[in-house]
Parts: sequence; C-alpha cells; structure tokens
Amino acid sequence: FVSLRRMTQSATIGYTSFPQYELYSSYFSEKGIENNPDPGAFAHQIFMDATSPEGRFATATTEQRRSVVEITLASFVSYFSALEALYYASNSCPSDKDVATAAYDGGVAFLIGSVEGTERGGNSEQEGRFFYNVAKMACVYFDTCVEGGDAEINKMMLDTLIVGQNALKSSNCDGVSAAVDTFATLTVVPLMQSLLSFADDSDNEPDGYVTSMAIAPVVWDFDDALADKIVSEMAYESNSPDKKSEVYSAINTMLADDDFKGIACDVISSLCDGGVDILPEEPIPIKPEEPTPISDGLYVATSYIGDKSAIALDVKEIEDRLQVKDVDRATFIYEEGMNSKIYDENGMPTSEERSIQDFSLNSGRVMLRDPTYNLFITGLADEYKEFLGKPVEDYADSYVSTLLYSASPIAGDAMVAINIWMEVTHSLHSAYEACKSSILSADRSVDGRQLVEPQVAARFIDEAAAYWIGDGQSTGSSSKGHLLYALTEIISEEYGERSNSQSTINTRIIDLLQQAKNHIAISRSCTSSTDSHLKLRNIIDEIIPLMAVPLLRSLLHAMKQNDAERVKLYAIAVLPLFAKCNPSTYLELKNDLIDNTLLSTEKNYVYSRIITLYDCLGIDCHLIGKLIGDDFAYKCEDGSKVKSLAGYRYVAEQDVVSSAAKIDTEIRLLEIYIN
Repeated sequence: FVSLRRMTQSATIGYTSFPQYELYSSYFSEKGIENNPDPGAFAHQIFMDATSPEGRFATATTEQRRSVVEITLASFVSYFSALEALYYASNSCPSDKDVATAAYDGGVAFLIGSVEGTERGGNSEQEGRFFYNVAKMACVYFDTCVEGGDAEINKMMLDTLIVGQNALKSSNCDGVSAAVDTFATLTVVPLMQSLLSFADDSDNEPDGYVTSMAIAPVVWDFDDALADKIVSEMAYESNSPDKKSEVYSAINTMLADDDFKGIACDVISSLCDGGVDILPEEPIPIKPEEPTPISDGLYVATSYIGDKSAIALDVKEIEDRLQVKDVDRATFIYEEGMNSKIYDENGMPTSEERSIQDFSLNSGRVMLRDPTYNLFITGLADEYKEFLGKPVEDYADSYVSTLLYSASPIAGDAMVAINIWMEVTHSLHSAYEACKSSILSADRSVDGRQLVEPQVAARFIDEAAAYWIGDGQSTGSSSKGHLLYALTEIISEEYGERSNSQSTINTRIIDLLQQAKNHIAISRSCTSSTDSHLKLRNIIDEIIPLMAVPLLRSLLHAMKQNDAERVKLYAIAVLPLFAKCNPSTYLELKNDLIDNTLLSTEKNYVYSRIITLYDCLGIDCHLIGKLIGDDFAYKCEDGSKVKSLAGYRYVAEQDVVSSAAKIDTEIRLLEIYIN
C-alpha cells in the first residue's frame, strides 16, 4: 500500500535523480528550512504542524489547517510523486519497457488522482486533491478555463503526457524523455498561478505560505533575492500591506526573462501582456450614454446596452455545457451568471453578474405592474397559486430548474423562450411606464444606471432589443445567434421562409422597436402631448403579439414532431397569453399541453382549439403561416375574417366592430389585476 507518509518520505519508488528534486533539496539545504533538506520532509512537517496544537500554525483555525493540508498534498506530495515516477519511467525506458510503463502510468495517477473521475477535464466541481486540481482552482481567477471547467494548462500537460505515452509504446525513449521534460516545465505554471491567486488574498494564511514555498526554489534558481522576497511577503501572519504588488512584481520580473518565455505567459494569465505585467487590470468603466450597436449593427441602441446583450453568451455557454453533460456547470451559469456584468450608476463594473435565473426570481417584485406577466401567473397558477409546487411568480425558474435537474437538453431553449422572452416584455412595459411618468422606477434603478430623464424610456426599448437579439447574432442567420431573434429565424425556415434573408417577423419587430424609440425621441420622452404615452403603448401592443408568433410556431412544430417535452415547453411559453380570452378553451388547452402530455390522437382537435384564440391576441393564420409538411387534418381558417358576432352578421367596417367587441377581453384583464 502507498501511504501519505511513505509519499512524503520518497518511498514510493525511492528515485531522486531528477532535476526538480535536486533543485528543491538544494534550496531547502541552502535556507536551512528543515533538518532534512528534502521536499518530502518539508511536506511531512507541514502535515505534522497542521495536525498539532503547537508548531508554526498554532494560531490557525480548523479551516485554515484543513486548507493547508490540501495545498501541501497537491503542491508537494502529488507534484513530486508524479515527477519522481515519470522521470523514473524515462530512465527505465531503455532497459525495461514494462517497468517504465507501470511507472509512467503511476506518475499520471499521482498527478490526477481518482476523484477527478474518468472523463476528459476531470471533476467539474474542483473536488480533486492532487496537483491537477491546482490549476483548476486558479483558472477562473486567470480566465484560463476551457470546456468543462478545466484549466488550459492542464490540457497542455495532459496532451504532453499522451505524447510521452505514445513514445513509450513505440519504444522511443528519447521521445519519452523529451515529453517528461516538457511536462516538468509546464508544471511551473500552476505553481505560479497558485501563488498569485493566494497573493491576492488580504490575509496571510498557512496555505498561502505553502504556495510560496512550492515555487520558491524555482524563483531562487533564477534570483535569490526575489525568492526571499516572495517567501517573506507570503509568510504566515506577516500581514504585509505590499504583499500583492511585491509578489506580482517578482513573477513579472521572471516572465520578462528569456529563460521563462517557454512557460507561456498567456497561459498563466489572459491578462498577461507580452510576458510582463500580469497584475490584474483596473476595472474598465463603460460610458452609459454611448450608443451601442448590437451584433454588428443589427440594431443600434442610443445608450450602452452591451451588458444586457451579453446574456446571449450565457445561453451559448449553458447549451455547450449541456451538450457534454456538464449539468453542474450549466446550472451554475444559469443561477450565478457569467458574461452579463452589472455596472453601477457611474458606469463602473461591480463584482456581480446578471443571471438568467434572476429574471424569474425577481419577477414577483419588479413585474407586478406588467399586463403580460399578470396574464402568465394567472394562467399558470393552480388553486394554491402555485406552479410545479412552487409560488407561481417563479414559474419560469421552477420549470427551467426542473429541466436542469433532469439534465434535459432543452433547458437552454426554455431559458430563451420563457425567462428571456418575459424579460423582453418587461422592458417594453417599463418603457411605457417610464414614458407615462417620465421617471425611472426604483425597482429598475437597482439593476441599471441613472440616466437623464428623456433617455429613460428609450433605454428600456434598447434593453428589449438587446434581450431579443443578443450578442453573436448575424442578420437573418438561424445558426449564428442564441436568443429570440435566432429562435425566430430557426422556426421561420420550418414555415417556408428563405434561410438567406431576415424573417418577416424579425423585420417587423425590429422596425417597431425603432418606431418606438423614434416616437420617444420626437415626443421628448412622451412629454410633447397628453397622449404621447398612448401612442407608445399602441406600438408595444403590436410588438408583443408578434413576439408570440415564433413561440406558437414552435409549439405547432413540436406537435407535428410528437415531441412531448418541447410541446410542454412552448405551451408554457405562449399559451398563458390566451388566459384573457375564452377561459374554458384556455383551461382545456392548459390541461392538454401543460398539465398533461399531448396524445397524438388529440393533435388535430388541440390545433383547432388554438386557432380559435388567434383573433383574441390580434394574430391570424396568415401571420402564423403554414408549417411545411404538417399532418394536421384541421386546416387553419381565420375567424377574424367572418363579420359575425353570435350569428349576427354586421356590415360596418370590421376593424371598428372588432375593436368595440374586444373590450370584453379588457374586462377580463381587469379581473386578473383585481385577483
């Protein structure tokens, strides 16, 4: 059996003829750090001090002791055991291939450990205990994480080890030696990363001291004074006010030297500039009043809106994570956010990111005045005012969280069609409210920036455009984009629209958004006349039904495909809009498509019931279009073209009569608000 004690005493193989062991032993001997100038002996003493009420960590807390044991295990024990075995394999290659193979694989085992699991990239929760996890813990800080939450340097190290393994299989011992040497050079990167991340901590804790000792011999070999400076600054309880700047300066000095160019400064930190100056840059403020083009000018906002459109990158990352079954990472991004930074009222970045989950969890507070949101919570609520066993106000999060829990691949689609779609309507309703009152509501100011009064309503229109289009969208593209614009393009192709041009629905929505913004500007934020805000409301009332079209199209397409999971998704996303119409028809559809699974034998009947509600929303069969290859026996016919009310055939203009008749749906809305 291999024990930790045996590993710290160099008893796994007993091989010490490799450069790192000799360097570290020389350093410990020169500095007189331990009676036995051996890196294993140093690790052993750290373990003893961490588990003893006396010694160098006598004043440390239990958590600090636990952490220092983990860092020592990774940075010394795992590190040297892996190097020992790999160099032993390289040395044994010419004489005994079987021994070399066993030692080589054993070295990789000491490097990675079992907790990382079997998949490429290892444990996504950074629960590993060996050297492989050192870089994973630092990659978020240095923005060097790759797919699955692994570190870029780990990928490079593992690729190098695979090259060495292949060389060993073919008895290419020179190739094995070269691979091991390259691997050893790369290991300096996680040691530097670990030191720099701990240098950024305000307190000097035992684990920070250990990280300094793990890299000190390498620095000492370069410059004795720099090594002493690092160890002094990182010493336990030294509390040096210049710790961060001094440590970063020392590493900068090393990276500027030709001897260290080979360890890839851009891998140590994405902030690194040509091998020097890896100190994190000062936060870059934005200019709140600066016009912002969205997706190469598809829409040009009158103020900075890049923080909102960046939510598209969260959707992309979540979908990528779900594709590789990395549900934990996908859930983390959904709940905590990743790319949509929040700025303060002066345009300075805060430490927080906007998350897709927040759109739902904040809705009960910020959307209660929104007509569309009220339709949804009324239409989805059960007798206990719940949805899926949770408060109906959080319906979007309740549904999406269920999908994430079950690792459903449609979770990303649900976030776009439900969470983000409702956020677009909220921005539109907020524009109307701001235009009517000419002030920014308190609820919105916590997540935005104070603007001069005439810009407030226009900003909300820009916000709606940002959430509809998002970053990374190309005009008319169904493959380049991640939000509702892209969804509209994708489903439009299923209804016979050409893939090389912008869909009719997106063209109309963007044109109406521009009309809304122009009206706000011309009316001086709705102050030029007493009915300016009503004209804006008319535009918004035209946009929202159009926004429902891609959702309805997606629902019908899922019905055609007998895709029960997507039927439920798009039913939740769009059917509650009809809650103000015929209550019995809506409840029937809710029962068939949301509360239960659609049966294929009911498909034509359900389709016919959906069509009867089109006129209530202000849409028609022509606007929805014909689904290519649909197998619905019931064909869509617009009831809105029939000039009849309960059998009474009228001869007046249809628009006039229809507007008067639809006042009853407004009464239904009033009932909803009262409830």
